[in-house]
Amino acid sequence: MKTPLCLSDRDVSAVIPTRVHPKELNLTWLNKINFKSASQELELVKRNTVLERENKQLRKELLDQKMLLLEYKTSTEAKLEEARIR
Repeated sequence: MKTPLCLSDRDVSAVIPTRVHPKELNLTWLNKINFKSASQELELVKRNTVLERENKQLRKELLDQKMLLLEYKTSTEAKLEEARIR
């Protein structure tokens, strides 16, 4: 059976500092990444909302045009039938 790899105290102190003060941590790069990705996602959500609204409006207009076309066809057919009867 193999034993897990262990670091001695001497190896750990070379890799991990004994004391890290919060003021020493510079996390501005992390904030920039988080804000950038969040802002990109927010822009996508906004754009998607706008596109969905436009799509809904276009579907409504298309349905209105189909209804007008159907009314036109019906009235035209009725007029042609009436002309045939005369």
